[in-house]
Amino acid sequence: MPNEPVPVRRFTEADTDAILRRTAELASGSDAATPARGLTVDEMETLAQEAGLSPELVRRAAREVSLRSALQPSPWTGGPRRLALERVIPGELSEAAWEAIVGEVQRTLGMPGFVSKVGRTRTWSALSQTGNAGTQRHVTVTATIHDGNTVVRVDEPLGKLAGALFGGLVGGLGGGGTGLWIGIGMGVLHSPVAAGACVLTALTGSYALARTLFKKAAARRLTEHDELLERIVAAATDTPP
Repeated sequence: MPNEPVPVRRFTEADTDAILRRTAELASGSDAATPARGLTVDEMETLAQEAGLSPELVRRAAREVSLRSALQPSPWTGGPRRLALERVIPGELSEAAWEAIVGEVQRTLGMPGFVSKVGRTRTWSALSQTGNAGTQRHVTVTATIHDGNTVVRVDEPLGKLAGALFGGLVGGLGGGGTGLWIGIGMGVLHSPVAAGACVLTALTGSYALARTLFKKAAARRLTEHDELLERIVAAATDTPP
């Protein structure tokens, strides 16, 4: 029909990324043959300013995307097996700024740590030995000088937490109660099928509970890491050179 509106093309997510990359390359005078690459936050901020958007929104969006990426779940546990977040601090980190960072890390996590330096990378690591396996934490904070800037990374494996939750709930609540469930199925319901169903229900239920608790625990620790990185950036920025 002559009055029917012409549909407007909507680009895919991949095409949108490619267009934004090429826009940044054209804005910086890069040649068309330049290989495709990602955009830095600064480049995305420049594009946002040219489009009349707030650069602060770009940093907020980049932070949210980083958090979602860090929470990519394992198919078995429902949560990530390792947490890792980064921030870039402009300029090279001074000794005074590193000391301020170490103080902030220890105050936030409430753990003593060990400091080391290899080349242009400083590392603070802590291993909490208190409590059971589920409460033991091995958190590492590294600061690496690269291309005139400092990349700060907070890293924590979650294997012990997963082992404590799944071992305790599935092994204890599910497997440990096998005799009870069989007794209910056979003694109360007088059915081997019912007994097997009771055991299967207990195992799957405890497994689902462990997945839910692990996912929530991982999300809490990721939020803690994110807030810690914000304090680290503030401590490094506020420290006189």
